[in-house]
Amino acid sequence: MHRSGLIYLAMLAVFPMTLGAAINNPKLDSGEKSITRVCVMPIEAEWAKVGIKAHEGMTKEADEWTNKMEEVVLKLVREAGAETFPAVPDQAQATDEAKQIVLQVSQKYDTVATQLHRKPGEVRKGRYTLGDEVALLPCSAQADALLFLHSSGSILTGGKKAFGLLVGGQSNSTARLYMAFVDAKSGEVLAFTTIMRGGDKFRKDPEAVYRGVLTKDFQKMRIGTAATKKK
Repeated sequence: MHRSGLIYLAMLAVFPMTLGAAINNPKLDSGEKSITRVCVMPIEAEWAKVGIKAHEGMTKEADEWTNKMEEVVLKLVREAGAETFPAVPDQAQATDEAKQIVLQVSQKYDTVATQLHRKPGEVRKGRYTLGDEVALLPCSAQADALLFLHSSGSILTGGKKAFGLLVGGQSNSTARLYMAFVDAKSGEVLAFTTIMRGGDKFRKDPEAVYRGVLTKDFQKMRIGTAATKKK
């Protein structure tokens, strides 16, 4: 659990069943910008266990899923033909200054994400940017894009599922995945997608659940080798 848990869980409640699709900045579609070398920012997952009477955090489960999901996403980015590397290569040896810069950029993204999630279509107009302070990140010199990946989830207990079926309410666990690629020098949001999945399989086998949709989104985003192909 990190800075923005309440933001993401609140958005899941406001937009419970809408599905997004990959949305590109015009500079990406025109070829002016590309996504071939990706710096991966710290991934965040904020899940809540939902019972009939109460909600409680699921930090351990969310962290375990985050590790699995990171492996899936990076695997698919590489399959698309792009390089990936972490924002801070070695946490144990990273300087306090480097860690602080990563934290500041992550917080800046959290602020921009509030509007980005509400009006993702504005990416097509180039409306969103984190500012050129992203260029201070240790990885920015070798990257052309930063990857931000966040998830918010509502994990239902057995009793809550049964109650939902009985009264016609929510009867499945749900997770929303938010993914943004940001220009590593200017801070412009180059591409964004939202993926909604329900049931229980997304927790146990994220690759099986997300591979197909992410592969399609990465093609639309012109990740890696797709950037060299004609639209």
